[in-house]
Amino acid sequence: MSIELITLAAVIYASFSIFINRTLGNRKRLDQIREEINKYQKESNEAMKKKDEKKLKELENKQDELLKMTNEMLMLQFKPLLVILPVFFLASSFIRSTFPEFVITLPISLPTPVGFSIVWRNVFGPFGWFIICVLITSLLVEISTALLKKKVK
Repeated sequence: MSIELITLAAVIYASFSIFINRTLGNRKRLDQIREEINKYQKESNEAMKKKDEKKLKELENKQDELLKMTNEMLMLQFKPLLVILPVFFLASSFIRSTFPEFVITLPISLPTPVGFSIVWRNVFGPFGWFIICVLITSLLVEISTALLKKKVK
């Protein structure tokens, strides 16, 4: 029963996290800013290759605007974390304290970061299983969302 409850908690958390990211993160605006930055970088590289001083001067005047957009992008990415991280810490604490004896052995080994190295292992406690389920759920939701967007277009 504990495996189902941990998995359910992970699916709920992943869904909540995705919802918060999409509502507070304003993905459309992030994409617009990225496009502007990429366009600026491309124009800048072309102007440097051609040694077009007039274009470089024009692009230099855009740098303040670009800096403002970069700051906006950082804030758009930071806002969801203010909600998601506290919920993550509460959920992980709840999972660890509610299921202290839980251990799952998977049929395959997964890479696990330990310090500055990666260790392959197949035995996980409640928190490890929670993280695996959150990652899988998030990945499946993002892939299905991307496929639906392509289908709609």
